[in-house]
Amino acid sequence: MDEWFKSSGIDLLDKIKLQEWLNAEVELLGNQQKYPIQLLSIILPPESKGNLEVFLLNALKESSSNDRFLVEEAERFINNIPKEPYLLKSRLRQKAWLGSVLSVMSPDWVFTSLDERLKKVSWENLESAFSAYQKLRDL
Repeated sequence: MDEWFKSSGIDLLDKIKLQEWLNAEVELLGNQQKYPIQLLSIILPPESKGNLEVFLLNALKESSSNDRFLVEEAERFINNIPKEPYLLKSRLRQKAWLGSVLSVMSPDWVFTSLDERLKKVSWENLESAFSAYQKLRDL
């Protein structure tokens, strides 16, 4: 965001609060007219780097030492795979990491064993992410 603001000539970075709307006026480069803007910055999962896959991987690491070992080994494996031709985007790397862990936990993909593990995840920790999305729905 910082790079985008700087290249746009917008000086708002110090005013942004995560998961809260910011009403502002900006003067675009080369134009003295001010324009109203509204910004909403959302990080998923909240207070963490990443996305739903990272949230699940972190939850699995906390469930047992065996699961922690598996998640860390899968991360090492995925991180050693070159970007081309399989994992061109970083979000695909996180999906592959989670997929690798789940494949080892349940190699025959018996849903009941995966279901048991997913029920142990502290899903309530993700609640603030859903409330952030609600702000977008309210538009």
